Amino acid sequence: MNVTRAVLPHFRQKRAGNIVFNSSYLAWAAMPGGTPYCGGKAALSTMVSCLQMEVAHLGIQCLCVEPGYFRTPVLSPARGNVKVTSTSKFEDYAGVVAAVQGRRASLDGNQPGDPKKTVELMIDL
Repeated sequence: MNVTRAVLPHFRQKRAGNIVFNSSYLAWAAMPGGTPYCGGKAALSTMVSCLQMEVAHLGIQCLCVEPGYFRTPVLSPARGNVKVTSTSKFEDYAGVVAAVQGRRASLDGNQPGDPKKTVELMIDL
C-alpha cells in the first residue's frame, strides 16, 4: 500500500497508469496451516478490487494476478523463507502440522508454475 500511495499522485497527474499486484489463488482456496498467508492474499485481492473502482475514472488500471504454485525455493526448508515447525505445542494440531509438512515436501521442486513465463505474461498484460 505504501508503494501504491507513492505512485498514485504521479498516475493521477498523468491520468494514466497501471498497477499490478501479485496475490495468489490461495486468496480463494483455504488450506490447513495457511491462515495468515491465505487471509493476507484474500485481503490484497479485495483491496485491489476496491482500488480499481476508486481510480478507474482517472485512467488508472489495477490488475491483481492470482497464480498458483511456482518452482521457487520458497518451500525448500534449506533455502526458503517459509518456516514450518515440526511439532505444535498443542497436541490437537499434530495432524494439521503433519499434513502441512507432507504437502510442503511433496510440492518442493514439483511446483507446476514457471516463474519466468508468468513474469513475461504479467509484463504483456
